[in-house]
Amino acid sequence: MINKTENENLKIDFNKVISLGLDWVVNSGIINKENDVKKKGGVYAWYEPDEKKFSYLYSEITGYMITFLVYFFHKTGDKKYLKLAEDCARWLTKISYFKPTQGVFCRYYPESGTFRRQICTFDNGIVLNGLVNLYKVSKILSLREIIENLDKKIKSNFKTEKFCLHRYLPDEKRFEEEASPWSHQGGSFLLKSAMGILNQGLDKDGIGLVKNICEKVIRMQEEDGRFITDKFKNNTYLHPHCYALEGLTVAGVALKRKDFLEAARKGVEWIIKEQLPSGGFPNQFSNNKFSSSESIDIDSQVMRLWTIHDSLNLISLDAADYAKGIKNIMSFQNSSKEKIISGGFRYGTDIEGKQLNHINTWGSLFALQALDMIKESLNKSFSFKPFLLV
Repeated sequence: MINKTENENLKIDFNKVISLGLDWVVNSGIINKENDVKKKGGVYAWYEPDEKKFSYLYSEITGYMITFLVYFFHKTGDKKYLKLAEDCARWLTKISYFKPTQGVFCRYYPESGTFRRQICTFDNGIVLNGLVNLYKVSKILSLREIIENLDKKIKSNFKTEKFCLHRYLPDEKRFEEEASPWSHQGGSFLLKSAMGILNQGLDKDGIGLVKNICEKVIRMQEEDGRFITDKFKNNTYLHPHCYALEGLTVAGVALKRKDFLEAARKGVEWIIKEQLPSGGFPNQFSNNKFSSSESIDIDSQVMRLWTIHDSLNLISLDAADYAKGIKNIMSFQNSSKEKIISGGFRYGTDIEGKQLNHINTWGSLFALQALDMIKESLNKSFSFKPFLLV
């Protein structure tokens, strides 16, 4: 761990950086606040500064947003975070939720006023965890039915001969066939979508299912710690690799399973050993080599995992490398005076090698939570709350 002197030498005002980011979350418009009921409370995937426009509304990211807002409500007691979380939940349960399939659609395109009519297991799992987190603090009774329905749906998608059925196409009344890239496959990353099941408490069926899922995921892990995220190309994109590690970490802590935590540790060490000169981390491992490209979501996921595993005494920190990682995350934050982008984090390089300079929502949420966890860790006050991991 970084000692007191090294911490002081960092000369980082974490409170200022996090406050700027929170102001972007609340006031930029990334959470839709229009009076249009079909949009209000939905969360955009990103804002494109060059085109001066928001993207589509994204159910998965709206689910992440709820957990993020509840996380900061717990930390601050500020009810503005709770109010925004309730707006997000209303959009998910009243607009995005498709009752015939007991799930939420993935994306809503405001320009056409239409949804992409797909029910993605991962997205619905992230939504479930967000709604459970909100219910615990708000006790909004209308959330219970949706929570129960999502829970049943996700459980059924894991109770198959395959590891998991990843995406349902309601208009064709069938599940999608697996294909490249990673998000079109029933891979190890889907473990994170099961954390909402575990978040509900002492459900023996749910606990048994999650244990079984974790054990299957561990069998998918390579000896060196990595997860193959595209079975057709035999490569690893670090974003879903980290999702699998996050799932194992949360389940390991919640269920007190050292084997889950050990598997997660192996996967975290595999990537932190490959830290880039910038302080970030490669976004993929392909053709037996790491890329030199990075993105804010992956960099933040790795730094969160590193911080969590250090707090659990599973991984020791190299102070210099850890400090480089902190400063690298901060380098992605926009500091302009333009409210719509100030405080948000640019994306970086995508899986296809394309440089994206939009202000990315999930990357910003991951980065702000990572910085908050790091701040607490450096102040010796960090306590990991597994189900509030965004």
